Amino acid sequence: MFQKYDIRGIYPKEINEGTAKFFAKKFFSVLKRKKLNTDLFIAQDLRKSSINLVNSILENYPGKAEYLGILPAPLFYHFCIKNKRAGIFVTASHLSKKYNGFKFLLSNNKWWRYLKKIPKVKYKIKKEIEEKIDKNLYKEYLKDIKKFFKLKRSHLFNYEKSDSPNIYLFEEIPNEFKNIKISKKAKIKLCSDFDGDRIEFYYKNKKLLPEEVLFAILKISDYKKIGVPIYISKKILDIFKDRKFYFVETGHYNFKKAYEKYNLDFGIETSFHICFFKELKTEAPILAFFKLLEFDEKFGLDKLKDLNIFVERSGIKKELNLKKLVKIFKNEGFRLKRFDGYYFYKDDCRIHIRESSTEKNLFRINIDGDSEGDLLKYKRWCEKII
Repeated sequence: MFQKYDIRGIYPKEINEGTAKFFAKKFFSVLKRKKLNTDLFIAQDLRKSSINLVNSILENYPGKAEYLGILPAPLFYHFCIKNKRAGIFVTASHLSKKYNGFKFLLSNNKWWRYLKKIPKVKYKIKKEIEEKIDKNLYKEYLKDIKKFFKLKRSHLFNYEKSDSPNIYLFEEIPNEFKNIKISKKAKIKLCSDFDGDRIEFYYKNKKLLPEEVLFAILKISDYKKIGVPIYISKKILDIFKDRKFYFVETGHYNFKKAYEKYNLDFGIETSFHICFFKELKTEAPILAFFKLLEFDEKFGLDKLKDLNIFVERSGIKKELNLKKLVKIFKNEGFRLKRFDGYYFYKDDCRIHIRESSTEKNLFRINIDGDSEGDLLKYKRWCEKII
């Protein structure tokens, strides 16, 4: 079971209706103790087990609870913040469908974590509400973010069919914006994960790098304080030397804490969690899509290929002897900074190694080279020593 940022585990072995009952009561007591609004919003992703957990929360929450239905996580956060209400979102994020879990948002827009041992509680739901998709909420969300961008031309886009609530948001875009249409001929395609808090962007069948998305957004925005992972390409930092970049540890919880600490305007992870703090105080990856369209109107998306960013990101499932690796890297002339893992750096290359917080013995490896030759050289070198 994972409890670092939120609660995730295998359903029904680790996460079940009894777990939901426990957290319904526990979260209410937390809100009461902190003297916060105890009115609660509940929403879910599309996993088959999610509606069972929703029902258990509704039956056991001591205060007022309202079920919003199936929503992408960023929309849920938005409505909690907008209405100053606490929220429980039923999801296991990007993990496979055998998992489920909970994310907790306090009514003051701060995250709540439970790090103690979770007791086993037996509970069988007595009544069942059915899943629902309230398209009015999707329409309301699009209207709320409409003021944060301006488009003058007509645009086409397409999206990948998936088990993500974002597909309902994508389908609603042409209804709200008459100059944006869905078309198989579109050069831009959107892909999303299970809980809808990540959107990947494809242009001419090529997945855009997070650095390319960041470049486009910063180019048309006046953001001064930006949160990024330490392994973002150095080239982006060099291009925008007039901006203040803050390195943030991986994870949406950490980005939220960094927003509170540094008053960030914007934040982006390489996993495509994209936070528009200045506008919405939370994640809003769909706003990044509209910002890309804005950039396209002003500069053209083809300009992104001229950035020549050379990064390689991969995962390796094995045990690593990190002490041994540190010696090897130092012998190769790398310096070391311990931040969010191990950050090795020298003039022509930066390599970051981080153990996944959700999957055991899975290490994320990021290589950032100054040129294509540097990237290939150090990629091959890493393959030999890791």
